[in-house]
Amino acid sequence: MLFKLKTQEPPEPPRLDVKFPILGFLMESAMTGYDLKRCFRESDGSLYPALRTLAARGLVRMRTARTKRRTRKVYAITDAGREWFLKTLAEPSPPIFVHDESSVKLYFAHHQPEVGITHIQWMREQCAQLAAFLGRIEDEMPENPASHYRRVVLEMGKRITAFRVDMLAEIAARARSALSSTGGRIAGSKKLAEQH
Repeated sequence: MLFKLKTQEPPEPPRLDVKFPILGFLMESAMTGYDLKRCFRESDGSLYPALRTLAARGLVRMRTARTKRRTRKVYAITDAGREWFLKTLAEPSPPIFVHDESSVKLYFAHHQPEVGITHIQWMREQCAQLAAFLGRIEDEMPENPASHYRRVVLEMGKRITAFRVDMLAEIAARARSALSSTGGRIAGSKKLAEQH
């Protein structure tokens, strides 16, 4: 028996427009595509088409620079790019909707309850690693006028991640308890299996 939502699903939020962070980094200094890739994780398949689009719209300009044996394309933001970036910065952001494969697998874990506990543990380990990574970034972040809001973003990430670590530990403990008290089955999983 499938569970059907009575509540209407929210509309699919738009993905982050990669052009916005590109312009944000270019607000600080001119950069090559390689420099931009090091600033945030974006594939060549998204980054370079976005740079071409920004150049075609007059939001960035590209020049070539020769360094040693290589010629590199260096991108700089234009006045129109600054204007677009600042306008977009002031607009409200769409709601967050994260597609998380671990949560999807957990949703169906009643078919193998012990695997569900393993997924919860993996999720907790990933969160703990992310918390440690965010702490290292915070330690390495230089003090400058831009760092205040960057520290705010790091603090939000650290707090959310710490909450998830604690929450997942609690959920794993409850799942283990439920599994051991029912002889290896989570309540309701037997009924579901018999219906199919």
